[in-house]
Amino acid sequence: MSYNSRSGHGYNISPLDNNRSNYEDWKFKVSALLRMKSLMGIARGTEKCSSQTAKDPKDQDAVTAAFDR
Repeated sequence: MSYNSRSGHGYNISPLDNNRSNYEDWKFKVSALLRMKSLMGIARGTEKCSSQTAKDPKDQDAVTAAFDR
């Protein structure tokens, strides 16, 4: 996981390959970022996105704002 100031959200995680050959690396990086940003509960569905963060959890601006915390 590297910082990339041009990407907007600041993190550059390679996408999951169609054949899933990079799944373990991808999963580790995504999980680490979700834990670091305290978003794991939201990703698992055990917590709801706060109304301060988003009116609609599918809203891309809200997702970006959550990662920029």
